[in-house]
Amino acid sequence: MNRKVLFLSVLALVSFGVAFSITMAVAARPDPLLSDSPPSADCKVLSYQGSDALNVVFMASKSDSERYKEHFLAGPPYSEPESRINFYYIDKADIQNICTLYKEIAAFCYSDTLLKEATACPHDAIIVLTDYPMEIRSSMYKNVLSINQNHPAEEVLRHELGHLFGLAEEYVGASLPPRQKNCKSACSEFQTTINGCFEGCSKVSFVRSIDEGVMRTLSSSEYGIYDSALIRVALQNAREKKSLAIGNAIRTDSSCDSQTYTLLEIDGVQTPWSILSREELIGCPSGELSTEYALSITNSAGEILTKTSFAGNSLFTDAPGTDQIDGEVYIESRFWVEVPAQAQQGTVRITDDSSNVYLTESMPPGGNSPCRV
Repeated sequence: MNRKVLFLSVLALVSFGVAFSITMAVAARPDPLLSDSPPSADCKVLSYQGSDALNVVFMASKSDSERYKEHFLAGPPYSEPESRINFYYIDKADIQNICTLYKEIAAFCYSDTLLKEATACPHDAIIVLTDYPMEIRSSMYKNVLSINQNHPAEEVLRHELGHLFGLAEEYVGASLPPRQKNCKSACSEFQTTINGCFEGCSKVSFVRSIDEGVMRTLSSSEYGIYDSALIRVALQNAREKKSLAIGNAIRTDSSCDSQTYTLLEIDGVQTPWSILSREELIGCPSGELSTEYALSITNSAGEILTKTSFAGNSLFTDAPGTDQIDGEVYIESRFWVEVPAQAQQGTVRITDDSSNVYLTESMPPGGNSPCRV
């Protein structure tokens, strides 16, 4: 009788162990709706809409990332089904060591260190959540949003996202980027449905399409009819470029651990620009949200080996003000460009959207084999 009890006990333990192993294996299996090849272990998925969707990665804890994802999707145009946005997060405990204070007035997290960290995830935009005193401004540079969590969360996020998609400041006293589309010299230039026409848009002599929109004041979270339409076009263009790249097999939805890219450091203090350094790295390079500048690498026969595009050098800094946003726009001259795929040799060429040439230079010596970051 004791042997029978012992046998049944052992059998029960074995059965439990097998069931537990199967349960854990199923739990560890990636959700097939997320991706056939999920990102690396450092990258966590919040939600996934498809390989042709916009990729946003938060540098923050899961709870903070989920909270700001809700702010991101709080209203149009991002809340609309057509927007299609994938959200990821990388939980970094040392954000304050990555970020610096720009001119002692604004959170500024853009650096090669941050860009390397972000390549663990597919990403078109990087949102870094910081914790500074209220008077320290949030900022947006290239595709990096440095958000001070002590500002009104939804409003400041949507404001900086507006800059990401090409919107200029609509408060008076800011610099006006040359290729912006939301500030006009006359009301007749809108030529479509608008909320209204109001004086003052970065400059006193320009007009805006909404009186108190989020690009003017953080007491609002609305872009207005015209600005929302501009963002929709930018989102659609980004999706079309992704679909084209996927169709041409230039990029895949594979793990970031299996992709390589070249990180070029550019000095744009004076024209022509120059390449300061290059690194061959493993990870997912940034997507191409902006077409203000185009970079291509060609071989000796003039064939294009790889190409990408990137935003201009305007650094937007913003904080809550009384009647309008307290902010200022600066121009930065040193930056990095992530070139999808390796090109050990070739000529780098950078032009703007008016075909002006800013750089023509052979790849510098001293490149290295791809390494993990």
